[in-house]
Amino acid sequence: MDELYQSILDLRDQGRSAVLVTVVNSKGHVPLPPPGKMLADAGGRLAGTVGGGTLEARALEEVDRVLTVGGTLLKDYLLYGDQAAPEADDTNVETTGMNCGGRATLFFEVIGAPHRVYIIGAGHVGQAVARLLGTMDYRPVTVDCRTEFAPDLEAGADYAPLPELPVLAGSGVIVATHSGDCDRRVLEQILSGDDRPGYVGLVASTRKWSRMADELRDKLGDSADLGQVYAPAGLRLGGRTPAEIALSIVAELQAVRTGSGDHDHLKRGPST
Repeated sequence: MDELYQSILDLRDQGRSAVLVTVVNSKGHVPLPPPGKMLADAGGRLAGTVGGGTLEARALEEVDRVLTVGGTLLKDYLLYGDQAAPEADDTNVETTGMNCGGRATLFFEVIGAPHRVYIIGAGHVGQAVARLLGTMDYRPVTVDCRTEFAPDLEAGADYAPLPELPVLAGSGVIVATHSGDCDRRVLEQILSGDDRPGYVGLVASTRKWSRMADELRDKLGDSADLGQVYAPAGLRLGGRTPAEIALSIVAELQAVRTGSGDHDHLKRGPST
């Protein structure tokens, strides 16, 4: 069982999702009584078991569907051989052909990884953003080129280069370094990469972003999708302190992630 829970922690660190399958009820003879558990993803079983054999094989087939749909599922499996029980016409009851002479109820639960957010620049604003994200279903990862800020990942001098950012595709990126040149250098690497983040926010003034956007176009050419950058980052909530700026940025990140519209963004419109 310790192996299973360690596997869940490893998945969260890797930014991956899986399904935890638990035997929550049983009648008669079953391969494994409650609380047997199995962790699995689309590639198959990762740890634990719900008893092996046909029951486990059927459960693994259900894992693929649960991962696609999300949420939870409660399903009964009948182990009476080829003889179907009267309730077998229920969509949440399945015959297995096993001859144990019992019935097992399995609960399927998606174990989702927290949404990863890379905070490039661990200064006052970056630290405030990390603290706020830490109270939510996010995994903040601070990145800085200055060791004295004790970042989670250390970049090269003046962010040349950035360290490897695992699971960057779909993640959030908030750029708040100590200089405009470093901001531009970071965005150049993010925008020229193959992985597209789900959100890119830049802590900057409108004027600073306008000048930086021109520089990025000259450097990256037509391949630069500057429209994906929220600059200035944040919703128009007011406030100038690091905590207030962080609240504005995290609110925008949440709105973009959930697809919630009708918000007043500081961003004037996509750059082209």
